Amino acid sequence: MDGARRGVLLVLLTGCGPLVESGDGSSSGDASDEATATTAGTTTTAGTATSAGTATSAGTATTATTSADETTGEPPSTSYCQAACREPADCCRAFIGDDDCGGMLGTYPYTFDCSDGFCSFRGCASDDDCDFSGLPGWVCAQDTEVPSCTPSCGQDDDCATAGLSDWICVPPGHCAPRPCATHDDCGPDMACNPDSGSCFTGCTDDEQCNGFGHCDAELRTCTCTDADECSNDYVCAPG
Repeated sequence: MDGARRGVLLVLLTGCGPLVESGDGSSSGDASDEATATTAGTTTTAGTATSAGTATSAGTATTATTSADETTGEPPSTSYCQAACREPADCCRAFIGDDDCGGMLGTYPYTFDCSDGFCSFRGCASDDDCDFSGLPGWVCAQDTEVPSCTPSCGQDDDCATAGLSDWICVPPGHCAPRPCATHDDCGPDMACNPDSGSCFTGCTDDEQCNGFGHCDAELRTCTCTDADECSNDYVCAPG
């Protein structure tokens, strides 16, 4: 497997933060240096770009509504920079940098969809999707929000052997990040999403958002107030 594919696999494996989440920032094998989890509200990198429910063409600047609900009095929704699209190929350009993901569009880990004008990732469909050269014993974990390839296991030590420190073995027999309750439960430069119990790559200042919004100090994630804060074909929309 080439470096780009291994890098995308390990980024997509980690599922959702606001866009990208991971266990403790570690990954398996020699791909650890190639997989870069970047907070973009999720996902400057591929992952789970949440649809805002509004059809938006790629490159069209939209501004998220952040005012409080006048009927319920609920606080404003948090918005993130998300990849806009007209077709799945637009997601390849946003996440991978070419039109068809190197000819692999539709094949895991390049299973992108364009839904309601935003990119989404549908993950793996079966263990066959995880039969990569050099990655024996990986399975498609179906019990996550987005099915992802992860090492199979019989005990926690099997996950550590696969290079996933502080991951645990969960039924029916695959590695998963150890659940978190607070930011302190996650590794350096990581933050906790208490709703999902997952750690994700956090931020402490605006520079770490790298053109994908500003850093919300309380949430420790990159959020946005308008499309001007988002780069390229990304737009600011509720997450």
